[in-house]
Amino acid sequence: MSDVDGTLLDADRRLAPATVQAARDLADAGVRLALASSRPPRGMVQFVLPLGTTSPMAGFNGAQVVTPDLEGLIERPLDGAVVAPLVEALRSAGVDVWAFQGSQWLVERPDGARVAHHAADVGYRPDVVDDLLVALLGDGEPATKVVGVSEDHDAVAAAHELVVEQLGDRVAASSSQPVYLDVTDPGATKGAALLAICELLDVPPSATAAIGDGGNDIPMFAAAGLGIAMGNAGPAVRASADAVTGANDVDGWAATVREVVLPAASREPV
Repeated sequence: MSDVDGTLLDADRRLAPATVQAARDLADAGVRLALASSRPPRGMVQFVLPLGTTSPMAGFNGAQVVTPDLEGLIERPLDGAVVAPLVEALRSAGVDVWAFQGSQWLVERPDGARVAHHAADVGYRPDVVDDLLVALLGDGEPATKVVGVSEDHDAVAAAHELVVEQLGDRVAASSSQPVYLDVTDPGATKGAALLAICELLDVPPSATAAIGDGGNDIPMFAAAGLGIAMGNAGPAVRASADAVTGANDVDGWAATVREVVLPAASREPV
């Protein structure tokens, strides 16, 4: 299972030719490639065709598992009772707040932090609402993920501490990048998604490898048979992995496929 941003994609958020070839080599060897990202599934579809992946993929850090054509398989939305205190905690920390209901992306400020950047990444614009809480609590549709956003990394870190302090194990909070705090249901992690996809594909978790670069990838490493951190990952992420490969800007993903995953697959299924 592979993370997307900072792992499959280079710093320009593109799939390098070596990465595409490595994904094709996996398919030729009979190794399934599943994607797991903090992105909405709708923002992951663009990678399905070039990578040739046919496996389920996990969006929102595991809150949604879908087929490559976006057919829903598993969904773990936030408990409605935590939404209001969560949004208020993020607001009090001084970060912008986004929310997703399925792949519908809700923001209060269309010109807010990272909105244009994220829109370019996922390939669609958000819906603008006057009051996020009113929108989330008014129509009865559950929130799949709530995000605290700021260019100020310290503010995001402070928001993380506040959410953990106030909501504890009622939510799962992690950062895919220092500018985002992703908050999902506690059962919605990349580790849980890996286990769910293993069950769907009838593959033992011990026969899997997981590759990533963010704090939200640590549960995925723990669930996999082999956890591999990208060279551009932070110290805590690298320390949590079984191995470290090159950075995403030097074809580290392709290197670990060629040097670690495919050799392991020749001995047993990965």
